[in-house]
Amino acid sequence: MSRTLTASLALAVALAVTLGAGAQAQSTPQPDRVEEDWQLVLGTPDTNVNCPQVSTAMLSTGVDTDPHLVFKLNYRDQPSYQSGGLSAQAWQGNTFLSNSDQGTVQCSTANETITWTQRMSLSGGNLNFKVLSGTSTTWGDFGVNDTDLAVTTASSLTDLSGYSPTNSVAKSGATYVADRVVTMTLLRVRYYQGNTLLSTDSTSRQVNVAP
Repeated sequence: MSRTLTASLALAVALAVTLGAGAQAQSTPQPDRVEEDWQLVLGTPDTNVNCPQVSTAMLSTGVDTDPHLVFKLNYRDQPSYQSGGLSAQAWQGNTFLSNSDQGTVQCSTANETITWTQRMSLSGGNLNFKVLSGTSTTWGDFGVNDTDLAVTTASSLTDLSGYSPTNSVAKSGATYVADRVVTMTLLRVRYYQGNTLLSTDSTSRQVNVAP
């Protein structure tokens, strides 16, 4: 076999490998839905001063000015402050967009454990936020119905590849009287494309509850 033919074959093989690798990289599925499982353990609440107050955040990207979810427990502050209850809120940077509240009761049970899932998803040009599967002593089961603790805002995003659980942990904590919170933990994260589960991150991430 001539050197020219050998070189041509080598080039063809290298090109085929490169194109195959490129096609594989392009076909890597990106999530359009992310779910976080949370656990909050309280110390001794005080209804006289409506504490503790706790907030989580779920960012669609790593940029603070992009749309994100805020979930507030044991208080509601939009459009005005009210003690107790739960509030799912959509924000664009520092601009409040919409909210969906549930319950009005204040936490009053010592050592209460509260668990819930919060979901962020894309569909039809919208970014959707939903709190679901919540369990508590104070509010019972919450986020059960489709419209409970659910907010939506327009978005140009095509996937949620910019989401990071590190941002969620960094932006979450106690907003008032942190010493009444024992632990606050992001237990696991699930990534989906449509209804297909892409992966599960079971790393338990502890939140620094101090403001």
